Amino acid sequence: MKFAAPTDTNTGSFLREPGIYHFVVINVNEQPTNKDGSLLDAIDINCEVLDGTVQSDGACTEVGKTTDLKLWNPDLSRDDRGERAAKIQMKFFEAVGLLDANDRGREVEFELSDAVGRQFIATLEQTKDSKYLQLPYSGDIYHVDDSAVKQIPKDKAALGLIPASQRKISGKPVSSGNGAAKKKSKAKKETAVADTADVPSMDDI
Repeated sequence: MKFAAPTDTNTGSFLREPGIYHFVVINVNEQPTNKDGSLLDAIDINCEVLDGTVQSDGACTEVGKTTDLKLWNPDLSRDDRGERAAKIQMKFFEAVGLLDANDRGREVEFELSDAVGRQFIATLEQTKDSKYLQLPYSGDIYHVDDSAVKQIPKDKAALGLIPASQRKISGKPVSSGNGAAKKKSKAKKETAVADTADVPSMDDI
């Protein structure tokens, strides 16, 4: 018999390959749960691959696959009093235009659901058991126009759908007051309240 062999045996639509990806947000959940129904103290970001560094013959092999990013809420009982978790959440909020650099160090409110449909870049690596993907310790999440990810493959057609008000000009962060999300939300306020004076610009990461 003749058989046209696929390039891999992965029959699922979930992203399994580590890499740097251009994502679009499909859904957000401020109260995600474990398989047993218990609440996770995190924000769940369901997103779909538009392009990325995992390629074959000049094209990303993972386009259309989805993954869930868990952005853990700040835990004041930790040694850093939740500072790292707050900063990683803030990287995402800034990347999709819910916040901008002018919001750092202030208490702000916004609609997390406004992130749906917005695009960003993130690095994913395998967990220690190699079963799942996760953000690296540093939480590498970027705005699509961030100079740090200038060379990362992106879906040009998808980029063209982003309103001009949500793009970066000359590397400057987009203002959340000119087309980005409104600042009234259920998202945890501790995220932006953290002392972020020492957080580097996204372009410096």
